[in-house]
Amino acid sequence: MMTNNHQPFAQQFDKCREILFTETRLALNSTFDCVPVTNLKYDRYEELLWTGNEEGYCNSYYGPEFQRYTAFRVTDKSGIRQIESLENGILILTQNSLRCQLRRGVPVFTHTSNNTIDLQTFVHYSPTNILMAGRQNMIDFDLTTKRERSVSPVIDGGCELLKKHSKLICASSGHGEIHFFDPSTMIHVNAVKPHTTAISDFDIWENTLVTCGFSNGRQGISGDQFLMVYDLRQMKVLQPVQTLFIPKLIKFLPNKMSMPRAVIASSFGEMQVLDTVFVDSVNPTGPLTHVYQVQSDGAAITSMDISSTGECMCLGDSAGALHVMTTNLSGSLINEYSKQTEFADPLEVLPPISFNDQCTPLSIIPMPYCENKLLSSWPEELSKKKFRKTPIINPEILKNMQMQGSIGYAPNPNPPRRRRT
Repeated sequence: MMTNNHQPFAQQFDKCREILFTETRLALNSTFDCVPVTNLKYDRYEELLWTGNEEGYCNSYYGPEFQRYTAFRVTDKSGIRQIESLENGILILTQNSLRCQLRRGVPVFTHTSNNTIDLQTFVHYSPTNILMAGRQNMIDFDLTTKRERSVSPVIDGGCELLKKHSKLICASSGHGEIHFFDPSTMIHVNAVKPHTTAISDFDIWENTLVTCGFSNGRQGISGDQFLMVYDLRQMKVLQPVQTLFIPKLIKFLPNKMSMPRAVIASSFGEMQVLDTVFVDSVNPTGPLTHVYQVQSDGAAITSMDISSTGECMCLGDSAGALHVMTTNLSGSLINEYSKQTEFADPLEVLPPISFNDQCTPLSIIPMPYCENKLLSSWPEELSKKKFRKTPIINPEILKNMQMQGSIGYAPNPNPPRRRRT
């Protein structure tokens, strides 16, 4: 029986069709060489996009104009593995270190230890704690004390990705498995194996887990042309979603409606927006909403991220190019309510003065306040404070003075000229 709250499938599909991304900007992340982009992250607090490359450089871009904001090098030993934004700075993960920096590029702290050997990923699972992992033991790190709280044994195959669920921490291994941990005790709870070989990417929307990866086939290892879907409440596999190409990256769009929509991208720049719920045997791909080909000129797509509003998306490739896509050509926002980004004070432009100008006073150029001594200041041993002496009174005045009480009057015999003392 159809209830009053039922919405026809065609209407649901029409709403999804409104989400159309258009490539609006192409920029080079590196100034000189074609350095592959390793990680992208939209800032959750300001209108910034953070990028990392294989040479250890971190760059940021501001606003829809994609203005270069900051650029600094974190390390020269490895590439940037992951970037996450905090309220007062950013966290940058490299192979053997964790760096915290202010958004304007000032380092806050750098953590390295004997346990940081080959880090790959980390997740911010509480306001003050993060979990770092890789092809090594997992490290529980306290951001307040800047110390390691505990070290847990590595899962079989190492940890490639970490994602946070409301009640679980999800970790993908190099053997195609996803392990689930209790964030309060870090105890292993459960595990699923969506792919037989490896997992290239996965994402979580509420209680829905979607993965893409590789499996063994007749001709060896090949990419799966299916998205594996799991219900995390029951740890139950749902109907797989067939895609038009072999996906490498997947991100859920922010939840503006009741249905989860995911964006997938392949290594060749193919991109597809699709639903992961309305799938059946008649329509195994779900309602197709948008298909796009990123103009990467043969470069492989290496990273992807979507802003919190869902209006901006960026893809990075192996040639160091950034492909910015938006839903609004007139201007898209990264966050609904962003903090004001701090910029350097603009240089004061002074009016030009001709070399032969003899009328303009130099006082129109204000002198800056200096805490140090000026170069024109004389040293104390060569200078002495001396007050002006009182001029001598003319004896003729004293001779002709008439006293009226305590006040004396006398004519001035030789008055000085005006404005002279």
